[in-house]
Amino acid sequence: MPRSEPLPRTVRLLLIARVVNRLGAFSLPFLTALISTDHGASLTAAGLVSAAFGLATIPSRLAGGHLADRIGRRPTIVLGLCGCAVAQLAIAASASLAWAVAGAVLLGLAFELYEPPSQAIIGESVPERHRVHAFSLFGAALAAGAMGAGLLAALLGRRDLRWLFVTDAATCLACALLIHLALPRDRSEPPGADQDGTAVRPLRDRALLNVLAT
Repeated sequence: MPRSEPLPRTVRLLLIARVVNRLGAFSLPFLTALISTDHGASLTAAGLVSAAFGLATIPSRLAGGHLADRIGRRPTIVLGLCGCAVAQLAIAASASLAWAVAGAVLLGLAFELYEPPSQAIIGESVPERHRVHAFSLFGAALAAGAMGAGLLAALLGRRDLRWLFVTDAATCLACALLIHLALPRDRSEPPGADQDGTAVRPLRDRALLNVLAT
């Protein structure tokens, strides 16, 4: 595949969906502010809530890889995006600190489900010699969406911080709908096996473990 040949349709779709989703990903930095101002929590308590969110993202990414093998990549991506939307709306509608904390933890548990299946799709859809280029574009899509997200945050944040979470939920749902309607259905493959049928054992991959350690 020449360098100038367009990327596969599946990869282009993931890039577009990533930009759409990233446009709303500006609410998270305002989580501590919302908890402090609307629910009267101390800065220490608000920081602990943010830490709980971060802790919940660790099993979220592991679950994303597991679910992608079990139920498919497209369903896992849609599930993660819808889960994020539900959590964002719960935070926006929270009438107490307990509900806000529950929404933040739920958001963390759904936050990383998107990543493993989307990266696996790119890795499979693009020839090996062009994967660096494809993943670079994936990172550039995040940066492009982040620029627009900053502008939206500046506009919406003047009214009410809760609108930031509502808008973020809307972009998650729009991204999920785009993925569900346009992304091809997964090919049925046995979980835990490579293309040649051999079992995959990540914990025995020394190079992978070195990357994990760093």
